[in-house]
Amino acid sequence: MMGSPGEHLVRIGEFARLARTNHRTLRYYEELGLLRCTKRSRGGFRYYERSALERLGMIRQLQERGLPLSKIRETLERPRKGACDRGGMLHGVARALEEQRRLLRLQISRLGEEMKELDAALGQVEECRSCPMLPPLGDPYCSPCRVHGRDLPGPFRALLG
Repeated sequence: MMGSPGEHLVRIGEFARLARTNHRTLRYYEELGLLRCTKRSRGGFRYYERSALERLGMIRQLQERGLPLSKIRETLERPRKGACDRGGMLHGVARALEEQRRLLRLQISRLGEEMKELDAALGQVEECRSCPMLPPLGDPYCSPCRVHGRDLPGPFRALLG
C-alpha cells in the first residue's frame, strides 16, 4: 500500500481481491470510463483509492438492474456534467439516484411477477401429488392437465421437460 494524503492506495491486484473481481474487469471498466485508477507506478501498475470500491459497487448494482454499461457511465457522469456549482452537482446526484430507484422498482415488480409464477407452480405441484390420473408414457407432466384442462405453469414445465 502506498500512502497519500488521507487515503491509502492499493495496487490493482489487491483492489481486485477486495472488489471480488479480476484485473481484466477493472481494466475494461477503466477503458469505458466507469472507473479510474488514481495513480500508476513507473512500472505501469495501477493504484486505486479504496473509496473506488463504492463506485464499483454502484456499477454492479446498476448492471444487476439491467442498465447497459454505456448508460451506467452516463449515470455516473451526470452529477458533474454541466454542473457549475454545488447546487447543479447535487441536482445531478439526485437525478442519478432517482434513476437507480426507478430501476430498482422495476426490478422489484419483475421479481414479484416471478414469485407469482413460482407460487402457481408450487400450488400445481401440490395439486398433482393427489391426482388420480397417471400420465401416459412419454408425457411426464400431463400438460395440459387432464383434470382441469389448463397448461402447467412455466416454471413447473421447465423443470420437468
